[in-house]
Amino acid sequence: MKIVFAGILFLICNLQLSAQTNTVKSYPVVISFGSMGTGVPSEAPLVKFITEFKKKSKIKTISAVSIGPFGREGEYKIAFPLTELSAAQSTRFIEKLTAVVAKMKDRGYASIERDFEVSESTMPSRAIITSKKF
Repeated sequence: MKIVFAGILFLICNLQLSAQTNTVKSYPVVISFGSMGTGVPSEAPLVKFITEFKKKSKIKTISAVSIGPFGREGEYKIAFPLTELSAAQSTRFIEKLTAVVAKMKDRGYASIERDFEVSESTMPSRAIITSKKF
């Protein structure tokens, strides 16, 4: 009986440890930068849009995280938690961001994903998550 109890306790502890190391974070919107042999598109249109949006909305900063690299040509993602924005501002931000991202085709491509979950256990071993402020 003691051995069975010890075995169950060991299993529970292992499950808790694996749950702690497999961090999953959700983001309302993520931009994926991909390459077609020439590298990824420039962030310049994105930065310009965010600067204008902050000014019009009277917001000091918009935080994000950069996740990558994913491939040999610098593929990466920028995830926005949008915690600084109200619900109405978030909706407006995502709508306008979608239009900006659709035009980002100077090199490679950019695409937008909604309600994206990032799991550290499924990321490539060399990919890192870095905080960004816009």
